Amino acid sequence: MLFVVAAASAAAPAPPRWLSPRALSSAGADAVIPDVAVDPKGNAIVVWAQSKQSSWTVESVERPPGGPWEGPRVLSKAASQVASPQLAVAGTRVAAVWDRFDGKNLIVQAASRDPATRVWSSPVALSTSGRDAQTPRVAVNSRGDTVAVWASVGFQGWGIQAAFKTATGAWGPPEQLESGQVGTSAPDVTLDETGRAVAVWAATAGTGWRVHSSARSVAGTWSKAVAVSGPDATGAITPQLALEGTGDVLAVWSRAVGTVVSVESSTFSGAQGVWSAPAKPFSVQGDALAPSVAVNRRGDGVIVWTSSNSSGLAVMASIRRPGQVWGAPTPLSKAAGGPLTPHVAVDSHGDAVAVWTRSTGGVSRVQASSRLAPGVAWTAQRTLSGAGADALTPQVALDDGGDGVVAWARYDGRSFVIQGDGYDASGPALGKLTIPVSGSVGQRVTFSVTPKDVWTTIGTIRWTFGDGTAGSGRATGHVYTRAGRYTARVTVTDAFGHVTTVRRAVVIAA
Repeated sequence: MLFVVAAASAAAPAPPRWLSPRALSSAGADAVIPDVAVDPKGNAIVVWAQSKQSSWTVESVERPPGGPWEGPRVLSKAASQVASPQLAVAGTRVAAVWDRFDGKNLIVQAASRDPATRVWSSPVALSTSGRDAQTPRVAVNSRGDTVAVWASVGFQGWGIQAAFKTATGAWGPPEQLESGQVGTSAPDVTLDETGRAVAVWAATAGTGWRVHSSARSVAGTWSKAVAVSGPDATGAITPQLALEGTGDVLAVWSRAVGTVVSVESSTFSGAQGVWSAPAKPFSVQGDALAPSVAVNRRGDGVIVWTSSNSSGLAVMASIRRPGQVWGAPTPLSKAAGGPLTPHVAVDSHGDAVAVWTRSTGGVSRVQASSRLAPGVAWTAQRTLSGAGADALTPQVALDDGGDGVVAWARYDGRSFVIQGDGYDASGPALGKLTIPVSGSVGQRVTFSVTPKDVWTTIGTIRWTFGDGTAGSGRATGHVYTRAGRYTARVTVTDAFGHVTTVRRAVVIAA
C-alpha cells in the first residue's frame, strides 16, 4: 500500500509561492478575455481573444509541468470579431469554445485537444446557421464526452441552444432548450462521467430576469426548461454551476430583491432530477454581487463575491466543508473603489485560491488570496500584477495537488497583453518510484525515483530504509543485515521547500 504523508520534520511546511508574472501573448497585438485550466497532472492551458490590425483570432498557450511556457497557437480562423473563449478540462480531455463573426452572424465554434499529441482540432461550427449565437460555455468529462450551451436570437426571440459530442463521435446538431424569450444571457453547463448534463442561464419574458435550467439525461434527451429562481429586475443575475462529487449540481447566483442584492443557491438532485428551493447560503451585510463558485469531488466548496456597502467594494468568501453548511463570510480584500470579477478555484484537498481586480488611484491591479485546508485563515491580499497600468479579468485554476496558474489582461502602454503567474503550493510528483516490497538478508535491493515539480526544480532526495540507515539521490541501493519488516521512505523537496514523502513496507527474509 502507498501512503502519501507530510514530511517527518518538526519544521513548519513551506508556504505557497507565487512566481513572477510573464507575458503569454504575442507582442504588438491586443489580447483580452483570458480563460485558464489545469489538468490533474499540472499541464496549464490559457486561451484568449486577440486582435492584430483589426483581425481577431482565438489563441492558446500551454505549459507542461516542470517545463517552459510554449509559444501561442491559433485555434480559430481570423475574423472581424471573436469573443468569449472558454476552456473545460477533465482528466486528459480539453475542449474550448468561442463565438466568431462569420461575415453574416455571430456563430459558436468549438475545438478539442488531442490528449496524446496535444494538437488542437480544426474549429467546428455548433450553432444554427443564420442566427446570432454568443457567450458559449463548455463542459467535458474524462472519457471525452463534451457539451456546449449558448444564447441565441432568431425571429421568435431569444433562446438557449446546446450541442453534444460523444467521446468517439462528431458534434450533434444544435438543440433548442428554450425559445421565445425577450432576453437570455449568462449560460453555464456541467457534465458528469455518465454523460448527464445540467445547464442554467438567465432569461426574461419581459417581467424580470430569472435563472432557468434544463437537464440532459444519459439517454440524450433534454428536459423542459424550468425556472429555478425568483425574479430579478436588474438583469444582473448570472448563474454559475459546480458539479458535486455526489452527482448533484450546485447553482449559485446573485439576485436583487427590492434594494438588496443577495447570493442565492439551489441544488439539482442527480437522483431525483429536481432543483431544491432557492435559499441564501449565508447572511451578508450590504449587497453581494457577481459570485464565483468552485467545488471539488469530495464536497469542499468555496464561494467568493464582491460586497458593496457604505465602506466601498470588497471581496468576500465563504467556505463549506463536506457535509457541512456554508461558513460565515470572510473578507479577502480591503475596501476600495472597485474590487471586480472575483474568481475562485479549489483543489482536491479543499485548498482554495481566489483572484480579483482592485482599483486604487484610478488603476486596477490583480490581487489574490489563498487558504489551506483545514482551519487555516485566508492569507493577506497579495498584488500579482505590476504597478502603473490596468490589469483586468483574472482567472485561476488549480490541479489536484494545489499548484495552479492565474492569467489576466494587462495594458503595457501600447496594447493589452495576457500575463500569467504560477502558484506553487505542493511538493514534487514522484514518477517511476521503485521501492522493493521484499528482499533477502545480504542481498542488495534498489530504490529509485524520477521526481518532477510543476513550477520549480528539485532540491533534495533523501531515503531512509527503516533500519537506521539512509541514502540520497534519484537511485540508491541498500543491503539489509537482519530479517524483518521495515518501513522505507523517500522524501523529495523542491527548490521552494515543498515536500513530498512516500512510505512503503519492505519485508526482508532470512
